[in-house]
Amino acid sequence: MWVRALGVTLLMQVVSAFLAQAMPVIGPTLTNAAGVPPEQVGHLSSIISLGTLWFLVSGHILLPRWGAVRVLQLGAIMGAVGAVLGVGGSWTMMLAAALIMGLGYGPAPPAGSDILMRHAPRARRALIFSIKQAGAPLGSAIAGLLLPAIVAASSWRWALIVTAVISAAPAFLVEPWRAEIDSERPPVPASGNIVAELFSLRAAILPFRVIASRRALLWLAGTSFTFASVQGCLFSFYVTYLNTALGMSLTAAGTAFAVLQVAGMGARVAMGFLADRLGSGVRALILLGLGSSLAGILTASLALDLPEAAVLAISFVVGCIGVSWNGVFLAEVARLAPEGRVSEATSGTMLITFLSYVVAPAAFSAAIPLVGGYAPCFLFVAALPLISVGMLLRIRKMMDGEG
Repeated sequence: MWVRALGVTLLMQVVSAFLAQAMPVIGPTLTNAAGVPPEQVGHLSSIISLGTLWFLVSGHILLPRWGAVRVLQLGAIMGAVGAVLGVGGSWTMMLAAALIMGLGYGPAPPAGSDILMRHAPRARRALIFSIKQAGAPLGSAIAGLLLPAIVAASSWRWALIVTAVISAAPAFLVEPWRAEIDSERPPVPASGNIVAELFSLRAAILPFRVIASRRALLWLAGTSFTFASVQGCLFSFYVTYLNTALGMSLTAAGTAFAVLQVAGMGARVAMGFLADRLGSGVRALILLGLGSSLAGILTASLALDLPEAAVLAISFVVGCIGVSWNGVFLAEVARLAPEGRVSEATSGTMLITFLSYVVAPAAFSAAIPLVGGYAPCFLFVAALPLISVGMLLRIRKMMDGEG
């Protein structure tokens, strides 16, 4: 059962990540088509994250009612609708498409954690969560390789149409396993108006009440803001940075982005294995905080005169150390969550994560013309994970005291 559960969550994670990166990896062509400066791609990324935030605030109430797999299917269909809307071509329609595509990504973290917490063997939980989260860089890598190539061969509109098809198809593929995987969820009677509940204050504050109920969980949620600042800016600007600032072709920049993502995929699995061996996700996250800071510094070091092979090598290292924290983090959130509140705890912590994905790219985009380019912005972002290292050391001390 846990293998089937992992297979379904991994597939839907790949699709969700592909969806979330579809616009950023072809950002220069989208901004050019809409007649806006290339750095405005940061606003597309922020709007995608805003859509995800919207789901995380109240969409978590759908999980006990409909089941985690059904909610994942709904997200995939919504993402496809958003991609089709973007074909309209105006900047306003692209922003609206980004919002809906972000809503489509929203179910992936809480639904995936809910499924795996119910089915994953306890002794291998960090590894299994990390394998599932390895689907995120895999989906992003596929986006980085496939979509710029479609733009080069045809047009950005066809790239968005392909995105819609890839997003929708898995919603139908996982249907045969839906009832079996969701059979172990506790029954929740349907009561009241579900639309009213989705927009109710109670639903909005429940995830925050859950994470505030345990100090270690609250501090852990705070660390994700700085980790996500580095990751969000890397994912939002890497292709545009290489293309517009360093003069690489869109296809070459997309390949470098894919290398970064593939490296991150392998590193997520390795870090999950390491966390299980260490017996502590917090220890692994301390190492990843230092790595995340170094990733920002390495990205800022990229220069015009570097050969393409060197850019690919640096992209590989950045992927290994800068975007491999998510699986260990989510496994630790699930471990610290109150009994029966994994989806709400995941939603609450991911709200903070995606708040960073909204704020950091938007601030980065605004800062580029003020500080003279991308590199100084990456250096500033690189300093943020060091704050998380201090917070994680505090969590470790707190947990040792409780032990």
